[in-house]
Formats: sequence, structure tokens, C-alpha cells
Amino acid sequence: MREAETAGREFGGAALPWGDAVFSRVAYGSEVLARVDRLCADGLCASGRLEVSSAGRRLVCLIRNGAPLLGGELEGEGRRRILPLRRFHDQAEQLSEATATLLRHDERLVALLASLFCATPDLLASTRHVDPYRVLDGLGQEAVDASVAFEREGAMALLGLTAGKATGVYFARERDDPGGDDPAERFLLHVLEAGAPPGRLEIYRSAEEARDPDAGKSFGELSEEGSPPPPVEVLVRIGRERELARRPFTARGVVIGRDSRCEVFLDNLAVSRRHARIGWERDRFFVEDLGSANGTRLHGEGVRIADLEVGDEVEIGKFTLSLEMQRPRPGVQETMFLSARSIKAGLQLEGDGQRVRLLGSVIIGKGQGVDVAARGMGVRPVHARVEDRGDGLRLTCFGGVKVKVNGTSVSQCALSSGDRLSVGRSTFTITALDAAGLAETLGIVDPSHPKGG
Repeated sequence: MREAETAGREFGGAALPWGDAVFSRVAYGSEVLARVDRLCADGLCASGRLEVSSAGRRLVCLIRNGAPLLGGELEGEGRRRILPLRRFHDQAEQLSEATATLLRHDERLVALLASLFCATPDLLASTRHVDPYRVLDGLGQEAVDASVAFEREGAMALLGLTAGKATGVYFARERDDPGGDDPAERFLLHVLEAGAPPGRLEIYRSAEEARDPDAGKSFGELSEEGSPPPPVEVLVRIGRERELARRPFTARGVVIGRDSRCEVFLDNLAVSRRHARIGWERDRFFVEDLGSANGTRLHGEGVRIADLEVGDEVEIGKFTLSLEMQRPRPGVQETMFLSARSIKAGLQLEGDGQRVRLLGSVIIGKGQGVDVAARGMGVRPVHARVEDRGDGLRLTCFGGVKVKVNGTSVSQCALSSGDRLSVGRSTFTITALDAAGLAETLGIVDPSHPKGG
């Protein structure tokens, strides 16, 4: 049985149309991306896709003209989302025991796959309720360019139309292809196979391609330009005197606003729900106003987006925010007696192929940019937050939803090591880091493994 036969059942989403395997199911690491760069440069994979898979999650990077084109993630129930190329490696590294597969495609299939991530379907229906023959006939009469996707039993078939005429058909499984010369007829014979259960039909009319701003760069270039930010934290003050809070800065940036889901929550009517964002890109910090009602000021001047240096003052309503270098972490002698906060630094949320340290605030959901991705129809884009408030971990749900903690549905509660969280079809457990991970988190050098030795 080919790997595509089981991919849809083992990992999130359905198995996509197969291709020629350049390599298959190798353990994922940064060396995999270097290998893909070499293969692309040598002309051995001008067009194709890289898949990185683990239990419950599946990341895809489309390749065109020998370079990354578009990143995405396949989720359950047919959902797909775009993943910025700069974040592809970071997300892949979070997967537990991930494997990578590189497939060669023709350019037409790459374009069809891109439409699945970039476009909104014009039709999404079960074949119980629509006649596939009439659907294709209508597209032919309109003479439109379109992608037609059909999914059944965890495997997908894709049909491409140019000016209403079928130009190519692709199957995830060899046994699904009935054979023949006419792509449309092969597609319909599979969809209407006698005795087979119904499936989901999706129609995507051609639309302007959603191009990643980093498309065309090698993984090596993306890695260099996507270097992590220096260790800083966001300092929040009222005016310029009274310190209100300190928030660790993460690579994905922080959103500031009156919505409780924001990383920096400012409960004041002068602050918009999503007011501004401080981010890191191309080795620089920046501040961006998110269309707020009262504006964002940098050194007293209103800005829409501007570079930001450590120590610069951003004004939002009565609040002043700035980036400050993180305070030094305790050394070995200072950690003989660990505080409660230091002990919590050794906890992580683990499960569904992910492992995230519980530092600051961790967002769980299925939307773009969350820290922990959860699966299931009832999971909201931003579902819940696990936050270290200094006196213990706390779970807070948003929008009236709940999370099962140790089997009991709650909207908020205190958390501790060993607790089990169920979010939709995903399950996570709060576990302790091993000694090496805890030392790294606290900034402690293991004397038995000195740097440079």
C-alpha cells in the first residue's frame, strides 16, 4: 500500500494527489530543508511539494520554479490555512517525531493545489445533493478556469479546467484512477463509482494567486532572514512613570488591544479591541497600527507602521509601551532555591504532535498564528488561553466555549502539572521538561557540558 493510501487517516486533512517521490518519510530537521534546496538547485524538483507530518498535523510547502511558493496546513473536516513561509520551519520543529516527504509535480498540479489554500470555494456540497455531471457541464458552458476537488474516505482527486475544458486530473491513490484518455470522464467515473459512499465536492474558480511575500527564496534564505528576535520584553506603563506589566516578546509578535485575547490587554475605552501590533521581521522590530479609532503614536507622532528600536516609546491612549532587554536570568548559584515562577518555567503543554513551553501566555485554537493548534468542528479560531499570572497557571476560554480539564467541562480554572486538556478532538497534557530543557529555559549552563566542549 502506498503512503498516500493512509495519509488522510494518519494525519490532519485528506491525502492530496500523489506525485513522484524524491524522498519519503525521513526524520524532519533543518537538514531536510537544506537537502530540498540542493535538489531544487540541481533541477531535480522544479515543481512539487514538501510535506511535514506528525500525528494530527500536516504542513505543506508548494514549490515552483525550484523555490518555495506557498506554505499551508491541512486540518480536519477539509479545512486548510495558509502558513507564511517564514514560519514553516518553526511550525515544523514543534511537531513531535515529524517526517518529511518531497514529491515532484507538474506546474499545473502545483497551481491547482495553491487554489485549495488561497481561494474560497464557489461551491461546497456533498455529492448526495449535487449532480457532478451538471456541475461540470455548467462550468464548461461558462468557459471558466476552475479547480474541482473531490474528497472521499480521506483521499482527494483534483480536476483542472481551462476555459471550461478539462486539462488534467490527479488522484491520491492509484486504485481511484479508472483510466482512460478524457480527464473529465476519469474524474466523474471515480466520483460516481458504483457502491462507493458520497463525498465532498468543491469548486474553485480561478482567482488572483495569494502570493507569499517571500516566494522564490530558498529555505536557506528564509532561515537567515527569519532569525529569531533578541531577548526582549514589552514594558507597559501608565504615562511614563508607573509600570503596569511586562510581557515576553515572542517571534510571532504581540497584539495590543482591549480584546481579552490580545497578548497585551489594555482595559480602557480609548484603546480599540485590536489596536496595534509590535512585530519582528527581517531583523527589525516594527510597530503597526491596526486601524484603531484613536491612533498609535511613536515619540508623539502618529504612525501607521514604523521601525521600532529598543527603548522607543509607543503611546496608546494613556499607556506607554516600550521594548526592553529581558532581565538577566538566574545563574546556577541563584537557582539553589527556585521560586514558584521558576518552577512553572519547567512546564510544557504536550499533545497532538505539539510541544509548547508554558511561558507567559499560550493561545489554543484553530486560527492562524495560535501557539497550539486544536482540531474539531467546535474549536474556535481563538478558543482558550493558558497564562502564567505569577501565582499559578490559569485557563481562560473565550466566547462562551469550554475546555474539558481532567474530564470536566470548564470555562476557566487553575491548572497544574499532570492536568489533561481536551479541546475538540485534540488532547494535551501539562508535563514537566526534562533536566536539559529546564536548564535551557532558566538559562542555566550544565557544568558537565560547557559551551564549546
